[in-house]
Amino acid sequence: MWVQVVLIIIQLIAMALSVLLAPKPKAPEAQALENVPQADPSRFVPVLFGKRTFKSANIVWYGDRSTRPHKVSQGKK
Repeated sequence: MWVQVVLIIIQLIAMALSVLLAPKPKAPEAQALENVPQADPSRFVPVLFGKRTFKSANIVWYGDRSTRPHKVSQGKK
């Protein structure tokens, strides 16, 4: 009986050490705006049909580049 208790304590100590010594992941950084394709008013906006690839697109809208925290509210009953 006491052997099992000692083994459980050793396992708990090993688990605590592994959590404390594990490398901490770095937070991802926001993408820089200089890497985003820019819109050029002198070029046309391509319209593609089917499977096509083009090297340089004239981007009209790239999306919302700001970051906001995600807040979740639980429903009340």
